[in-house]
Amino acid sequence: MAEKEPLLPAEKGEKADNNDDRSPARVALAYETAFDWSNPTTWPLSLQFAPIAMALVAIAIGIYWNHFMSDEGFDTSSVVACRSTFNHTYYINAARRQAETDSKSAFELGLATTAIGELIDPEKTVFGLAPFPGGKIAGQALKMDQALLWMYQKIRITGETLFDDDVSGTQPAALGVAAVMIGQKHTAWVEAAENQVSFLLNKAPRLANGAISHLLSGLEVRAEDIYALPTFLAYYAVQANDTALATEAVRQISLYRDLLRINSGPAKGLWKHISSPSANPDDRAWSTANALAAYGILRTRASLSSWALTKTTFNTSITKLDTWLAELLNTAIHLAPPSGLIQNYLNDPTSLPETAGTALWAATIYRLAVSQPETYNTTTYLAWADDKRAAVIAHSDDDGWLRPAADPAKLMSGQGVVVDGEDTSAVAQGSLLHLSSAWRDCVCAGVCALPVEVSN
Repeated sequence: MAEKEPLLPAEKGEKADNNDDRSPARVALAYETAFDWSNPTTWPLSLQFAPIAMALVAIAIGIYWNHFMSDEGFDTSSVVACRSTFNHTYYINAARRQAETDSKSAFELGLATTAIGELIDPEKTVFGLAPFPGGKIAGQALKMDQALLWMYQKIRITGETLFDDDVSGTQPAALGVAAVMIGQKHTAWVEAAENQVSFLLNKAPRLANGAISHLLSGLEVRAEDIYALPTFLAYYAVQANDTALATEAVRQISLYRDLLRINSGPAKGLWKHISSPSANPDDRAWSTANALAAYGILRTRASLSSWALTKTTFNTSITKLDTWLAELLNTAIHLAPPSGLIQNYLNDPTSLPETAGTALWAATIYRLAVSQPETYNTTTYLAWADDKRAAVIAHSDDDGWLRPAADPAKLMSGQGVVVDGEDTSAVAQGSLLHLSSAWRDCVCAGVCALPVEVSN
């Protein structure tokens, strides 16, 4: 018998009828007859690949649940495992992305880079167990650390300072630590850091007591510069193997404190925001500036207590830093509300609450609870920090933005502007990341307890 030709649609111009073997109805019937549930090879492609797609979705859901939602994915068998499976309880990758995109000034970039480093390369920061192996700055692998990759080209390597800033000579120092780290792989950056040190010590204006001025044309000191200036000098001291530079780092903190410390009233022990004989002073205790000063003192101390040349010979200096830090922290705790966010000005309870300072105060306590547990690993300090952390995270939205937060660029107008709505603050974004890494490291060190939302 001759083999029957395959069914074909009716030729163009032909009329198809239901009795014709080539009619659409019979073609459809033939395909329907060929389909067999018991024979997957007869299934349409969409059905054939459906089980694979469903399996991939199930795997993705499982990974997300185990690592971000379920406590069963949290591994405390080692510090490394703890960090890699840690649940920060909010959209931390989104917050990191916003910190990177929103940072524009030298200070904002330096804050974001330092905070991201503590988050993703913690052992290379001054809070690592051995940040200066062999008494030197930690090296860079074939591929540079992720915390540095996103911004290293923003550092100026030609010129006297690390950033093109015609207003401030101190704020480019916020990029100094990152420049030194990058310089372990690319020497131009460490040479740029050396130029920045030379500018600070030899060319930057100074106030009468020797404090390096924030302004290039004018004389003033700002509390927030403690986050940038002495931390860089102490870190570069390791690079240059120069203990005299470490001494200068502590001296600058002391000189700033002499000019900024509030010496009477309920805020005694806190620092004024700005002191200046030639510009507009700000005698108010801005919470964020004080918190930045506290975290800067903490980072400077961490460098001195980790470097082989200073950790035993700088006992007096380290004790001074501990005293100044405790004074700031204890006064802030006393003036802050017992729960929720801290007010924008610590010596003005009517000022609006904000997140940046709140985040940094809590981060400072978490770091101290690990480094000085005999003093700070107590219910009093940690319960306060836990409350502030929860309040801050509750104000982080699904896109990673943290609001309300003081905007340093607008701070000097009126009583200080607290951003909300569509406004953003790069300082708040970096402060949130500082808080996240400090809390994680406290938990992973076995000092801090997991909160209910993670442990249950």
